[in-house]
This record gives sequence, structure tokens and C-alpha cells, in this order.
Amino acid sequence: MKTIVICHGMSSGGWAWKEVKIILEKEGHTVYTPTMTGCGERFHLANKEIDLNTAINDIVNVIHYENLHNIVLIGHSYGGAVASGVVDRIPELIDEVIYLDAMLLNDGEAVVNLFPNEIVHFLQGLIDTKGEGWKVPVVDEDRYDHRLTDHPHKCFKTPLNLKNKELDNIRTSYINCTEKEQNPLYYGIFRSVERAKERGMTIHNLKAGHIPNIENPTLIAQFLMNILS
Repeated sequence: MKTIVICHGMSSGGWAWKEVKIILEKEGHTVYTPTMTGCGERFHLANKEIDLNTAINDIVNVIHYENLHNIVLIGHSYGGAVASGVVDRIPELIDEVIYLDAMLLNDGEAVVNLFPNEIVHFLQGLIDTKGEGWKVPVVDEDRYDHRLTDHPHKCFKTPLNLKNKELDNIRTSYINCTEKEQNPLYYGIFRSVERAKERGMTIHNLKAGHIPNIENPTLIAQFLMNILS
């Protein structure tokens, strides 16, 4: 049985993985779904200084204080950038990384670098007009759950600084959700799928939308168990 730590996506939280966690734990796995600072039940801690490193520290500290090891680390969407930072800092505690329709950054890149300028400018307009100048707001057409929260924008502008260039001993794979819509805000995900191929990662194609943990938790839980087996 595996110890699994899940890094949730933008504007989300540990709550979004509750059903998947229940299914996996019924099969004997141990699952942690920490919520990053400024999101979910930790939304009251949101402030202008929260960045990608804050999120990485959130996950690293859960791992340290829960005394976890031999971890399967899962990064979903924006959580892929977080997962990359986590495994870089504590590779000795990670056995496997699974990127789920996630953003893959190169050393020195920020999330915004995955997107063309017109999308970055569009998002900056939303931040300035609806996010008080420092939050990426949840727009109504993308609000699939009332618990989604505005996300501190520095998380997407902070470069990922990697120190461990060689992590070849850690098994890494990528789940490509093939049914996601052609949303301009998913541009960075589509680009990351191509990067995963270029990096020689094992690619698993899942016939699901971008948020399978909400849309079909049974499907993604079973899919993950198949990979882990």
C-alpha cells in the first residue's frame, strides 16, 4: 500500500480530493490532501506575499511533520509546479511523482511563462479589475464549485528554482486528460503535455475532463490505482 500526497490545483483545496481520498483509503492507501495557504479553509490567510515557494513549503512541511517517506506525490494542474518544487527539495522522501494534467516548469520558469502574452495580459486585467490587484479571481463561467477561492497571483509569477538537476531514480509519469475543453486558460496544460513527451515521461491518457477528481472521482481513483499497481 502507498503513502500518497496530493498537491491540488489553482483556487482549489484539499476539499476537492475528499471523494478520491475516501476511495483510495478504502483500498488501504494512506492519503494526504493538504490545502495550500490562501486556499480553501485557509483562505483567511490569503495575502499579497503568498507565492509558489509558500505552496511548496506547505507541502514539504506536511511531509516532514507527518514523518512521511516513500511517497507517491501527485500534482494536479497548478499543483504540478508545486510538486516539482517539493521533489526538488526532498527527493530522498519521494518514490514517485505523478503529474495529473499538470503544469511542467523548467528551472527558472514561472507559471505565466507557459502562456502567450495575450493570455497573461487578459489575466492581469482580471487581477486589476476584480482581484484587488493581487488575486486571480474565479470567474463565474469557471466556478464549478462554490468553494473555489481567488488565488494569490504571485504564485504564478514566482520562478521555480531547482537545485537537484538529476532525479533519475524517481519514477515520473504524466496523466493527460484527453476530454478537457479547448479553453485558452488551459494553454499551459496543453504545452505541458508536449513537454512531458519531450522529457520522455510515461504518458497515460485518461478519457476525462481537466478536473476528474470532481467530475468522476471513482474513475481517477481507479486510474491512479492501476498506475500504482
